[in-house]
This record gives sequence, structure tokens and C-alpha cells, in this order.
Amino acid sequence: LGDGWFPQGLPDAANEDRLSRLAKYMREAERSPASIGIEARISIAGGTPDDWRRTYSRWQQLGATHIGVNTMRAGFQAAREHIDAIAHVRDVLRGL
Repeated sequence: LGDGWFPQGLPDAANEDRLSRLAKYMREAERSPASIGIEARISIAGGTPDDWRRTYSRWQQLGATHIGVNTMRAGFQAAREHIDAIAHVRDVLRGL
């Protein structure tokens, strides 16, 4: 379908370049770059709320339309811990 993309990694120069090329390819295919969803990720392992805010803001600047929260390697043992961590990140990012 080509209606979404999941960039891997950080909102760095490499992903900025990839997103720029994606927009170029979309225009060449006579499609609006705005017609594709971009779902980036925030990894919470080893990060702080300030790190999550910076990563979230940078992904927004790069055009992300959706943000997933990665809880892998955060030391959680139970599903409830993962769910609670995701809710905590949501609460930290709310209002940005």
C-alpha cells in the first residue's frame, strides 16, 4: 500500500536524510508526502523524561505522525510494567 513507514533508530541526520528521500520519491510518484504516515519510536531504556521529550520533539520536526514507545531492555518483568511505563511516557509527553 505504501501508506506508512517505520524509521528505525534515532531522529538523527541519517533519518532526516531518509525522510527527505522518501518525500522526494513520493513526489516523483505524484503522491503527496503528507499522505504517508511516519511512525517513529522512543526507547525508554536508559532514558529520562527529558530525553523522551527531546526525542519526541525532534521526531515531530522530522515529520513523524505517530510515536511508538519501545519498552524493550528497560528491565521489566511483567506486562503490567510495560503498560504502566508506556502510560508514564504518554503523561510526560502530553502537552508538548
